[in-house]
Amino acid sequence: MVDMSQSHLVGDLDRDRLLALIAEQVGEHGVGYIPPVIEFWDELPSTNAYLADQWTRRSDELRDGTLVLTGHQSAGLGRRDRTWLTPPGSALTMSVLVDLDRIAPRHRTLLSALAGLAVAECVGDLTTAQVRLKWPNDVVAEVSDAADLDQWGRWRKLAGVLTVLVNDGERTAAVIGIGLNVRQRANELPVPHATSVALLTADETEALDRTELAANVMTRLLTRVTQLRSGRSEEILGSIAAASMMVGRRVRAALADGLVIEGEAIGLGESGQLVIRDLAGNHHALLEGDITQVRPAGSDA
Repeated sequence: MVDMSQSHLVGDLDRDRLLALIAEQVGEHGVGYIPPVIEFWDELPSTNAYLADQWTRRSDELRDGTLVLTGHQSAGLGRRDRTWLTPPGSALTMSVLVDLDRIAPRHRTLLSALAGLAVAECVGDLTTAQVRLKWPNDVVAEVSDAADLDQWGRWRKLAGVLTVLVNDGERTAAVIGIGLNVRQRANELPVPHATSVALLTADETEALDRTELAANVMTRLLTRVTQLRSGRSEEILGSIAAASMMVGRRVRAALADGLVIEGEAIGLGESGQLVIRDLAGNHHALLEGDITQVRPAGSDA
């Protein structure tokens, strides 16, 4: 049976310390904001499903920036309902509520990329490996001594992001779910193309502080959300493009209608679309919902 009890302390996850770290970073840098509600759970099937359900019931209480974390997520889902499973205590699994009222509709599709960027920046501070965004919703790292895998090369998946929209009958909000592999060893990874912070940094798993990681990711994410609300979308798009492993490379995109587009990813549209110039010179601006799969073309990634 799932333990649905809310806690202040779940393993190395400490709610009071998390709040203090976020407050310290917000005060030091003068950016972002402090979550009004932070919930810790020993175990949840899905932080996204829980927060989405709770917001429809308690939208007057769960305001913008509400954060839900769990020590173990037992039934996590990724894009297109793919499962995402990790051993208990090994990953950072969290969901954040973002009020959409002050975000222009054309920019709401940037939220997954903002979360991915926050994760990439935080992990990039801990390792010399290249940590990049794999459009539309993955964070990957280049592992120099790894074997070449079909469609992945030496890139390995480190984290995934899933954003869902929820409505309480009057307003719409976004729930951004983040799943980051932190403490897994090689034999604990679910697929050959995955990695973890522990494997990238060669740290002992106990030395990896999930509370500190959560605070860093949360502060960076809410800072980017604040920037988006203040009209700095071009700056944000530039940061996302600079962190992308797709932009500037030849890619192959399989569309939901069965078509396949191959060409160079030349940039991002204002809503975060991946813009591909195909082999005939035509431009295609693709949103996440348009595609079933996008990979670098060739065997190098």
